[in-house]
Amino acid sequence: MKFKDSRITLLNLLAVLGRVPHSANAMTFTVNEGSASIARKGSDCELSMRLAETAVINHGSCAVDFQQFKSTLERMDAVMVTVEQDKQMLIVTGDTGHAETLSIIAESAKFTDVPHDADSTLLPTGFYGFLHQTFQATSSDPTRPVLGGVNISARGIAATDGHQLVHIPCPLLTLKGNVTIHDSPLFSHLNKFRWTSLAVWNPVPDETWYCIEGAGFKLVSPALQGTFPKYWQAMPDESELDITATINSKDVRERIIDFLKTATTDKEATVEMWFYQNRIEIKDMADRTSFITADVTGTSLPHGIRCKIEFLRHALKVGHTTLSHDVAGVCPIVASGGAGLYLWMPVKPSPASPPQHNKPNESAAQPDAAQLPCKPKQLSTKEKQPMQTPSTPFHQLQTPSTPFHQPASPITPPSASPIPTATTDPLQELMNLVATMKTQLDDLQNKHLDISRKLREATQSARQKERIYQETSRKLERIRMAV
Repeated sequence: MKFKDSRITLLNLLAVLGRVPHSANAMTFTVNEGSASIARKGSDCELSMRLAETAVINHGSCAVDFQQFKSTLERMDAVMVTVEQDKQMLIVTGDTGHAETLSIIAESAKFTDVPHDADSTLLPTGFYGFLHQTFQATSSDPTRPVLGGVNISARGIAATDGHQLVHIPCPLLTLKGNVTIHDSPLFSHLNKFRWTSLAVWNPVPDETWYCIEGAGFKLVSPALQGTFPKYWQAMPDESELDITATINSKDVRERIIDFLKTATTDKEATVEMWFYQNRIEIKDMADRTSFITADVTGTSLPHGIRCKIEFLRHALKVGHTTLSHDVAGVCPIVASGGAGLYLWMPVKPSPASPPQHNKPNESAAQPDAAQLPCKPKQLSTKEKQPMQTPSTPFHQLQTPSTPFHQPASPITPPSASPIPTATTDPLQELMNLVATMKTQLDDLQNKHLDISRKLREATQSARQKERIYQETSRKLERIRMAV
């Protein structure tokens, strides 16, 4: 066995192989016609990394100590290295002439071969992103290990812990059965590779294995045993959902997430959501309320539900913009608009009546009251009270008993006429102040994004100059040694 490859490429592959959990000390080289690979076996998976640009000189295979081979490459100051097997020794030689010798392990690990009749299917582009999103809904209950993984079948990808459910349809129609895979620590290190295919087979009747292949790797692991629940029965039909609300603005969705982050750190905390014709009201346990403009359709408006903050925040973070539910509260809340569907059950009992905030009549409410013209002469005494608008969704409600009132004056006789005084409308001042603050916040956010972009560009430029400096230093060192 003999091949030649880049030292940096080998070190990068060894960094991924080093993440194999509970792995043995040995690693195996396999060199065939025009290809070479490095493999390592752990307690619950086997990972093989292919060398794409290797110059194959002689065929063969051998096993050496993983840590010793990695340390040898780290000590070498070379660009290209040659790995050659000489009887019971492995010789690693750099292009600078420096060479080191390693002992070959006689008994190497046996790797699992994928059978030819395995149930195989092609994976769509971005499959790892779907898989990572689905793993957020897996269970950590040790008594139900099958719920700790993600189920992959012709229906798509699904995960549930009994309280929340994620389902992402994928074109895996050629997959005859289904497989439940566990969250491996290697998945996050293989995300830079393109995942191409999935193979599933049963070596024995009560055991299932799967193999994920990509552009440069092959991962073989046993699947989780057990029957995954029939999750599709929990997904309601569109005809069963009475109310649907769509948030059209990405900025509004992000402001809701920020509001929920500041609500509480308790995972069991809940919020009340009230749906009106043109907005959603969200009230947390501290009586803070957020008014969000949205397109709401359905019957029995206004209607309120109570749900956990953790589930609502997760649905918004993954990109869902549409929330649907039924009035009776027997169906789960369905979040859509992003990748797939996200479902969770509302908390009983539902809120009895909407909160009172001294707001105008709901039928006359507009999506954004800060943009409405103000006519002080036509406002009633109730409408002159300060109100919270969608432009300031996350301020705590304050309803003073006598806002903006002057001290009481002595009682005048009926014959005396009041002296007219020119007063400004407090509601107009409040809306002008809110509009000014919103403009300033937008300017600050744009400046922050511009500074962040310049910082990233400067960092990339500095790294590029550092790489050029290192390459130049190595070239000068080789020239000096040649002279």
